[in-house]
Amino acid sequence: MGRWRAIVIAILSYVAGGIVAALAVMAHEKVQRAAVKPRHEIEEEFEVGSGIARELRGVWPEAEIHAWDGRYWGCSMADWEAIIADVLRDVPVYKAERFDCDNFAILFSALVAQRYQLNTCAIAIGTSPGGYHAWNLIRAEDGWHILEPQNGRVDPAGYWCDFILCA
Repeated sequence: MGRWRAIVIAILSYVAGGIVAALAVMAHEKVQRAAVKPRHEIEEEFEVGSGIARELRGVWPEAEIHAWDGRYWGCSMADWEAIIADVLRDVPVYKAERFDCDNFAILFSALVAQRYQLNTCAIAIGTSPGGYHAWNLIRAEDGWHILEPQNGRVDPAGYWCDFILCA
């Protein structure tokens, strides 16, 4: 009788452990889905296609350009404005050398990809009025725009790209 009891306890422990694990996975997935739910529904999405490096080279001919995806999607400037406002709500404050321009550009691009599945929020590095700097480039219906991810300004003057990563 003791042997059967041990077997039943082992089976019940195994089943209970599986149920707990399954519930934990479901709870995690629910949290993940809630975390990536966009606060704005894109109204005017379009496929840019595969010639994105050629487009970028037309605007910044001397930049080192890395386009890692085969196809790209953009949206209207009106949608970008809503996306920018949404993403800026979740961006931390600037901290010199800890969370500065490169971190803002990387995080902004990642949040856009996560929430909106848009891969036309590129990371750019180059010169700005404040010196060597990192920012984003966004693709709207009328072409590429510079985005300062620290404050949401679009097309600030005096930025020039040396390096662009569109992934």
